[in-house]
Amino acid sequence: MLEFQYLPLAPAPDPVSLELRRALRLRRMSSAQVAQRLGVTPPVVSRWLSPDYHAHGMEALRRLAEVLEMDVEVRLVPKRPA
Repeated sequence: MLEFQYLPLAPAPDPVSLELRRALRLRRMSSAQVAQRLGVTPPVVSRWLSPDYHAHGMEALRRLAEVLEMDVEVRLVPKRPA
């Protein structure tokens, strides 16, 4: 008889982190450059860009957007059926 081992699924990448990475690429800025302009250490910016990080604050997003010369836009959309 075959036995199956169930492995936990990895959490989905954080969409905010993915969007921040996209914005940095679009602006051709490194995380070190962003850190310097924000007055934070590079590990702080790396944490914000991590797809495993799910605790972005609005104030941090506003500051990042300012450095990237972008605006923050928040949308609420209906849930997709399971």
